[in-house]
Amino acid sequence: MKVKVIPVLEDNYMYLVIEELTREAVAVDVAVPKRLLEIVGREGVSLTAVLTTHHHWDHARGNPELARLRPGLAVLGADERIFSLTRRLAHGEELRFGAIHVRCLLTPGHTSGHMSYFLWEDDCPDPPALFSGDALSVAGCGSCLEGSAQQMYQSLAELGTLPPETVSGPGPS
Repeated sequence: MKVKVIPVLEDNYMYLVIEELTREAVAVDVAVPKRLLEIVGREGVSLTAVLTTHHHWDHARGNPELARLRPGLAVLGADERIFSLTRRLAHGEELRFGAIHVRCLLTPGHTSGHMSYFLWEDDCPDPPALFSGDALSVAGCGSCLEGSAQQMYQSLAELGTLPPETVSGPGPS
């Protein structure tokens, strides 16, 4: 599993997760689709899905253009307010992209429908990865815009149960 970290806007990140055997890729929190597609082309991968952590523009604004440019692209997330959502995900749901497993973790607090994604690959020496959107930032946890401090606490407690070797990919820097 290869993860490309893509800085965007002034203080955010998009991610491209590549399954190296099949060259299948999944994007996380697409804010600048043209930049993402440049990297998809350069890496020579097939983009099959977008995992969106929440509906805010700095995490989802690129979904409509990306869906237009890539017909049939799955745009996934927990909140019906996510732009161009094709399928709503549930807490604990597991997805597969080639050999990559994705566990969906509802992490409300920043927004009511915030979802974090825990990814790992069987028989891979690389550590698992967490894409937490605005549930976590480099400086701590995200602000509670729609949720309560109690929800954020419970979300952080849930994330704290992940393996200690997990590499975290936050939304903002």
